[in-house]
Amino acid sequence: MAYAPLTDAQWEEISWLVPEQGRGRPRTRDREMLEGILYVLHTGCRWEELPKTFPPKSSVHHRFRQWIKTGFFNKIFRQLRRSLPESQVFHLDSTLKAAKKGRQSGAGSAGERQQNNARGQRAGVAHCC
Repeated sequence: MAYAPLTDAQWEEISWLVPEQGRGRPRTRDREMLEGILYVLHTGCRWEELPKTFPPKSSVHHRFRQWIKTGFFNKIFRQLRRSLPESQVFHLDSTLKAAKKGRQSGAGSAGERQQNNARGQRAGVAHCC
């Protein structure tokens, strides 16, 4: 599923939750920053791969870190959950897969692959005889 930007209605529902800035130059482009953050989270790309249509990657990443510290995203989830009908239940799922450092899979000799497979097959299983 391709990334879709926030609609005006979606932005209006959460825009009031954006934390106010304490000091310094007035912050602008909150919506564009959030769009950049959502793009990275949706596509799984690195910050360096953020398209030029978004604000600078360093600014977007800095805002992301600030908003994590202030709990902005937790506030968004709570607000959106309150706006959903009580009869609906939603589950968030996260699947993690450990990445192995070193060679890519398929690289190396057949003996190395057999050793790795054998180790993987024994993991958590008791063999006898």
